[in-house]
Amino acid sequence: MDLNYDEDLSENPLFKELKNEHPDLLNRAIQEGWIICVPRCGTFHRNSITTEDILSHVLIPNDELPETHFRSLNNRSVRMSNRVLTIDKEDTESTFSTHIIFEETFYTEDFLKYKVWCLEFPLETSDNVNETNIYNVNTLRDCIDLLWTENLGKEILENLDSTIQIFLNDINNNLEFASLQTQIDLVNILYKDCLQITFREKRLRDKTSRNKLLLDNVKLAVETYMQHGIYKRLFEAICARTASEDSKFNKLVRNLSDIQLKDLDVRPDLNETIPCAKQELAKMPGYSTTLGKVGCLKKTIVTITKTNLPTNQFKTLLSADELIPIIVFLIIKTGLPNWFAQLTFLSQFRYSSNDTDEASFLITTLEAAIEHIRSGLLFGPYSPESQLDDDVDGQSFEMIHETPISNDTKTNDNEYSISYFFEQIRIANYDEVKSILDRDNKTNRCNNVLLEAQTSKLCHPLCSCDKCEKVLTENLSDSMPTIHSYDDRGLTALHVACFHGRPKIVDLLLLSGANVRATDYSGATPLHYAALRGHQNALLLLLHARADINSRDNDKNTPLHFASNNGHEGCVKAMLYFSEHCPTNFNINCVNSFGDTPLHHASRWGYVGIVEILLEYGARANIENKRKLTPLDCAHSIHVTKLIYERKAKQNTVIIPLIPENKKSNINPQLDFADDATNLTISNSNIGIRPQSTQQIKKVDSLLRAVAFGDINLICYYLNISLNKTDKKSKSSKCHPLCVCDKCSTPSTSNDPTLSRTDILCINVCNSDGVTPLHIAAMHGWLEITKLLLEHGARPNLVTKSKGFTPLHLCCQHRRPLIAEVLVNSELCSINQQDNRGNTALHYVCHIGDLRLAEILITAGANPFFKNIDGITPIDEAEERIYISLVNYLKNSVKKV
Repeated sequence: MDLNYDEDLSENPLFKELKNEHPDLLNRAIQEGWIICVPRCGTFHRNSITTEDILSHVLIPNDELPETHFRSLNNRSVRMSNRVLTIDKEDTESTFSTHIIFEETFYTEDFLKYKVWCLEFPLETSDNVNETNIYNVNTLRDCIDLLWTENLGKEILENLDSTIQIFLNDINNNLEFASLQTQIDLVNILYKDCLQITFREKRLRDKTSRNKLLLDNVKLAVETYMQHGIYKRLFEAICARTASEDSKFNKLVRNLSDIQLKDLDVRPDLNETIPCAKQELAKMPGYSTTLGKVGCLKKTIVTITKTNLPTNQFKTLLSADELIPIIVFLIIKTGLPNWFAQLTFLSQFRYSSNDTDEASFLITTLEAAIEHIRSGLLFGPYSPESQLDDDVDGQSFEMIHETPISNDTKTNDNEYSISYFFEQIRIANYDEVKSILDRDNKTNRCNNVLLEAQTSKLCHPLCSCDKCEKVLTENLSDSMPTIHSYDDRGLTALHVACFHGRPKIVDLLLLSGANVRATDYSGATPLHYAALRGHQNALLLLLHARADINSRDNDKNTPLHFASNNGHEGCVKAMLYFSEHCPTNFNINCVNSFGDTPLHHASRWGYVGIVEILLEYGARANIENKRKLTPLDCAHSIHVTKLIYERKAKQNTVIIPLIPENKKSNINPQLDFADDATNLTISNSNIGIRPQSTQQIKKVDSLLRAVAFGDINLICYYLNISLNKTDKKSKSSKCHPLCVCDKCSTPSTSNDPTLSRTDILCINVCNSDGVTPLHIAAMHGWLEITKLLLEHGARPNLVTKSKGFTPLHLCCQHRRPLIAEVLVNSELCSINQQDNRGNTALHYVCHIGDLRLAEILITAGANPFFKNIDGITPIDEAEERIYISLVNYLKNSVKKV
């Protein structure tokens, strides 16, 4: 039933009959607090309304359960559950149910109020009414109502939830690594299990055996409810399997982003519906079921056919050949990064529908549009200035581009037009372009001579009479397009040559003096256009001609933004290589007006190669855009996610950038001794527990951020740690060991609802570089968090992968004496553990000359004679830096021993 349904109850036939013919009954119902039920208009099929009909629709609340149990005035038992009224037949075991559409409160002249329920069907109990009940499942809410109603309660939903949770626990770390067919089979098995649970009820089995429509809707309801429960994990797994196809498809789509409706031969009368249809299709990721996504497709097509948007009264018919180009246009313009994953979910995870229904047609249409784009047969507009005036109100959709001019249709008039000049550049007519430029130079020289001759014929140099004006305009009328000419959108010949990738003409224009920093109406330079279209040769020519590699358009996008957004790996490499070998202040982490870096774009569209090269050149993965999203948050591909996460450790984006700004002054950059081939090897047993899925990778990153910023509540949530300490002393204070009185009862871990969560992380979990929460807490000096982690089993001797640092190494490097004291007092802490370079914690203390830290370590048993791989002891380190007090203390401590 439509949740937005409404009607005027005062005009309802049964309600009017009650007020006009039975006023005494209405008054008593108001006085006693009875509830009046009114079936919606059009559902009461009798010609006349009898007294029995009135009595069956007035409900008296039960004294013990007034909210859920009632009895009608004709003495029938009525129960309400989840806004569904169920009437038990007294002569049979069957029941009849109907939904409460909405509730309305009325007031009398004496300000007494009474309730009126509008029902989907009349409260009749004859068999023919029950059999004609039409089921219409369109939303997840409808599915829940149907399952709740037909199974007489919420027990069925609880059983389904339990089965779904078991499934999620079993596949939590494995589903995204399984093949697509395995995913389909596993979900199919879950669907069959859910069906078996649903049809355990004998009454439902009997009803569905007589009513095929009900059977189909129950199957659809079970499928929808199941999909909603597993959607997040399932869709992540599907995205992992389709990441490669999505990346290739995204590159095609991004390079067709300037395509226009006229390029696809879309009927002009449909132009006004496109913006609304685009808004509908963009909602598809928000649906978690195939039912919802198919409904989104259906709404999109319905919106397309509405040719009169204000009234929505007029619709037009579309053939499949007319519909597919529109869907193609919407796919290109919508900007979703995982169309293949969406299509796979729609086509492979529908178990309750057949191949001939409306949903199958919609899915097939979407698949045909995607395959048409993949075929590579589409080409965007030939002119870079082509734009779609995307008016929100749907009033103006004009195609703004010039009509192409061929050599065959050249006339003496258009030889001097800028459109002809640009057309010759587009078709790569090098000789004609060179001829135009040569004629321009020759004309300019002749015009200078001619102008001198003409000015001698003027009455005087400043004369503006008709005779003199005619003399001057004779020269101006013969003007040719020049190297600096631009059209009404600010495009120069160099813009057009770079857009179409004509390197020979680009070189010619540059030699003729073209301005490499000229901008069009959007602030884009020729370098932007070369990067946008992926023309590497033209881009390199511009860079060597001193084009500004950091130039920005009106949205603050650099050429690197454009190349990364459209998947042009060659152009990205060219710009990065050029910036590396030529003296230029190139900012790889520049942000546009939306806060996005080039890495944001590459991560969003799944360009693994571009992500890898950007990270290699120092792109930071922890920059947030204006929506507070990092490139890791934008990534939809498991390959991109792992790549970013693994590179973050090598670039020290976890250890160093997470330090608050006011603490950066404490870092000594000389502490990280360089790695080389003689580094000590690290045992796998000394490294923390690595996450096993993309979901856990993101959670570990969030956990380490929470530790870095000292958010103890969030840390406890991720690690399932309770801040309420329950030590042995508190347990022994109970009345007796098994007492459960209010005084002695404490939150039991067995009753802890968080234990059912699947997102709990291990206390010793680490990122790809082996950094654990204890490493971060020790480095930042969070004393309370360090104690909390140690109390719950954090191992103090775990090391990072790249440097071999323990938490003690890090706290000594960053001058954290309180943390060092807590760590060395831990029973498991190894005071003299060496890192990859053979340095102990005391080496770092002597390197920075901190006497207090040295006292803590020496007292705990640190050995000042341990040598690193260079043969240097802590005492040698202190003597080299002339820390006299520290050297004396170390030598005295040795003598005492």
